[in-house]
Amino acid sequence: MARKLVYSSAPSLDFGWRGPFVDANDKVYTLVVNATKVYVLKAGADPLVNTWTGPDSGSSPTGTSFKFASAIQDGTKIHVVAWDNSGGNYEYSVFGTSDDASADQWDATIVDEQIEAPTNAPTSGECFISVRSDGDVIVLYNGDTDKVMGTDYDRVDYARRESGSWTVGINVAGDGLEADRYATGIGRGASDKVWFQFRQASGGYLRDLSSTNSLGSELQVSGTGGSWAFLLPYYDDGGVEVMTTARLHTTSDVRSRQTRDGTLQTELALSGTDFNLLPEPAIAVDGTDAYVAYRDDTASDVTYQKSADGAAWGNITTVSTATTPVAISANVIDHGGGKVLAVVYLDTDVYYDEISIGPFSDPPRNRPNEKHIHLLRR
Repeated sequence: MARKLVYSSAPSLDFGWRGPFVDANDKVYTLVVNATKVYVLKAGADPLVNTWTGPDSGSSPTGTSFKFASAIQDGTKIHVVAWDNSGGNYEYSVFGTSDDASADQWDATIVDEQIEAPTNAPTSGECFISVRSDGDVIVLYNGDTDKVMGTDYDRVDYARRESGSWTVGINVAGDGLEADRYATGIGRGASDKVWFQFRQASGGYLRDLSSTNSLGSELQVSGTGGSWAFLLPYYDDGGVEVMTTARLHTTSDVRSRQTRDGTLQTELALSGTDFNLLPEPAIAVDGTDAYVAYRDDTASDVTYQKSADGAAWGNITTVSTATTPVAISANVIDHGGGKVLAVVYLDTDVYYDEISIGPFSDPPRNRPNEKHIHLLRR
C-alpha cells in the first residue's frame, strides 16, 4: 500500500524523534512542528487509509520560532520538548492520547512550560526527552555556552522535572573544555538509568545518569564524527542492560555499537554501501532485535536492516518508496493486524508508512516505552 500523507508542507525546523506512537485504542500518533505551533497528529486504526488530524490544535504549544522538537510516549501521555529560537526557551508540554482521562487533549496545566532560557544562547537547540517510571522527566539539551580562553564553546546540559519543579543547567559535557559539544540523543535504560549521547569534532560519546542522579564516566563510542540516531533504545538480555547506538559514518558506511552493562562492544557496519549524509539513521528495538532505518541514496527510499541480539545486520528491505527523504523517525508498534516497523519522514511533505515484521507481541503492547528512533535535519 502507498505511503500516507500526514502533513502537507515541510516543517520549518529540524526534527527530533517523533515515534510513531500507538495507544490502547489502536490509534497512531506522531509529532509535527512548524515555526509557531507544535501539533500531535492522529490517525485511526489504519494510518495508511485514515486521514491524519490534529486534535485539540487550538490548545497546542505556541512559539515564535520553533527550531527543534522531540517527543516520547509514556503510558497515555506524549511528552514533548521544544526549542523556541526566538526567545531561546526550552519548553515542555504534555498531550493525552485517546485512552487517557483527557482524551486527545493537551494538558492545560503543562503547555509551553519553560524549562530554561540559557543566558548565553547555544548555536543550535537540539533537545531530547525521557520519562522515568516514577514520572520524573529528564531532558538533554544544548545549554549555555562557556567562554574558555576568550572563546565561546557549546556545551551539553540536562534538566530534570521532579514533583512539578525543574532543576536545570546541570552540565553533562563541555564545561571548561576548548571544544564544542552538542546533544545528539537520549535513552532510558535499566533501573531508571538514563543514557545521554553527545558529540564533538573528535567523535561521539555516551554518559549515564543513575536513578539517584549521579553522572557516570564518559564512554567514547567513536573516534570520528558523523550523524547520530537520536534515540538509544534499550533491551534486557537475561538481566544485562543493552543500549544500541547508530551513526552515519560516511556516505558508504552506517555503523552501530552496543553497550552491555556499560561496556562497549565491537562496532558493526551495516551491509549497505550507498547512504546519504542526510538524514540521520533511526534505530528501534523489539525484544532483542534491533532495526535501523535510513535513506538508501541510490533509490532514495526509506530502507531498514535488522540485527538479532547484536549479530551481523541482515538484508536491506524497503519500508517506503520516497523521493528525497531528509528526516526519518521510526518505531516498532503493535497495531492493526500485527507488529510493524512504522516510519514517519519528511520528503517535501511529511509521510507515514509501515512494513509488517511479525505477529503481535504477547501480550500486545499498548505503546512503545523508550524504544525510540530520532529524526534530525540540519
